[in-house]
Amino acid sequence: MALCWFPPWARLLLRLRDTLMKPFGLHSTRELAASHADRIGFFPMISRTDRQVVVGLDDRHLDFRLVIDVLDEGAGEVLVSFTTLVYRKVLLGRIYIAAITPFHRLIVQASLRQVRQCLLAQRA
Repeated sequence: MALCWFPPWARLLLRLRDTLMKPFGLHSTRELAASHADRIGFFPMISRTDRQVVVGLDDRHLDFRLVIDVLDEGAGEVLVSFTTLVYRKVLLGRIYIAAITPFHRLIVQASLRQVRQCLLAQRA
């Protein structure tokens, strides 16, 4: 749900990322979305249980995982957390992560707000 919806400013950043990274041979979000049947948004799904989803990919420059956990807090409350794991393989991976980390944090925060809004709307 949260990974399928991005605010317009985040979609713009992703298009910019795709354009800037193309000369370096990195997969575009469109290529990722087209290449994997099991995915959430454009992220390939690696594993899924009732309470956890792991998406990510391995590339020449880095290996990336996003772990989404849903914990039952009781009394109808749930805790949703996103954990980002990155293994930077080469200098390009280090530079790329340094450049996108501030934007990544903003997108994750916006996604968590979207999850919260959806869960609150389901309760109503």
